[in-house]
Amino acid sequence: MKTAGRAAMLSCAALAMAACSAAPVTPAPTAETPARPTAPAAPTSLPTAPATAATVEPPLAEPTASPPAAEAPAATHLRPALQLIADGLQKPTELTTAPGSALIYITEQVGRVRILQGDALLDAPFLDITDRVGSRGFEQGLLGLAFAPDFAQSRRFFVNYTDRAGATVVSGFRAESNLRADPGSEWVVMRIAQPYANHNGGQIKFGPDGMLYIATGDGGSAGDPQGHAQDRASLLGKLLRLDVDCCDPYGIPATNPPAAPGQRGEVWALGLRNPWRFSFDRHSGDLWVGDV
Repeated sequence: MKTAGRAAMLSCAALAMAACSAAPVTPAPTAETPARPTAPAAPTSLPTAPATAATVEPPLAEPTASPPAAEAPAATHLRPALQLIADGLQKPTELTTAPGSALIYITEQVGRVRILQGDALLDAPFLDITDRVGSRGFEQGLLGLAFAPDFAQSRRFFVNYTDRAGATVVSGFRAESNLRADPGSEWVVMRIAQPYANHNGGQIKFGPDGMLYIATGDGGSAGDPQGHAQDRASLLGKLLRLDVDCCDPYGIPATNPPAAPGQRGEVWALGLRNPWRFSFDRHSGDLWVGDV
């Protein structure tokens, strides 16, 4: 019995030594060290034929270090500077241009659109609707201006303002020339009642798709107390998208997000507080919103 036990112990020891003598595990390569080929595993049984001379593999070449990355150029220290190009304006709210024109059109909060021609601010306004614009509130007044893409032919342009009752009004007008518009040509595209005087949004702009985009605030006060921004049945706190070419006064594009019964199909994006300004990226077409 003692001899059998000792033989069993020797067998276990031999197995353990064989396991310990197995090929070591090759560590996974890191980003800095290239992986080397793994050597073939040793045969599990001895060959019956006489052993032949082993083939000696050539040594592996040492990895070549990557050249150091080129250093980035030193940051240029920008020094922004302001340059006066026009004065004599009364609370300007936006400036834009019209297709095919080098003139710059500047909206004044009180309800006028002024023209900057070269370095000169013209005395005669392009449009004067101070008789219908309400601007007593800090965030009220004439807030947005957008020229139709076909302005050179149609002479149409659109404005966004608050009226004497505090409601948001989006209207279209026709220009008699690049220097003068007819204030009596107004047609109302949309009127939205505002419960408070602040958070009126104001930006309007034609997108690359030719649709008219309109930014509306959440109705004002603080914290959206009436829950307009997340309410699809309300036009407040939204980015609206209209087709002003197909219908009078507008149509809802078929590519707008689907609206359930009771919801507004004009809604393109919701959940906004006071989208004061937005713009389209000229290269990607992405829409960037400044929600204040």
